[in-house]
Amino acid sequence: MSPKGGGYRVLDIRTAVEFEYAHLTKVTAASGRVNGWNFTVNVPLETAVDEAFLQDVRTACPEKSRGVVVVDANGSGNAHDVAEMLKAEGYAATTVLHGGWALWLAYFDSTGRFKGSYLAPR
Repeated sequence: MSPKGGGYRVLDIRTAVEFEYAHLTKVTAASGRVNGWNFTVNVPLETAVDEAFLQDVRTACPEKSRGVVVVDANGSGNAHDVAEMLKAEGYAATTVLHGGWALWLAYFDSTGRFKGSYLAPR
């Protein structure tokens, strides 16, 4: 299912420290500068997917018709739990960045620029 009116929002569930160190940003192709759109939001999953966490997600991602990509540190399964919770809440086009932030950085930088090799990281 494709998201309607606005593309995807990235929900990063890593700790605030991990997020501040590096996170996915959206870059305008012409200028190479990060634009001001709030593309990625951080809602740290401290313990479990519970009502308090869910309320924080509702605040950070209020538009249920917009797609959500859930990112964790290493694809440990927490992102899958959150994605299932979002689907149950009625969010459209919810998916997981498989392999988490660690696998993303093996191939791309934080702006999504390809690093130049399709070989699997060792």
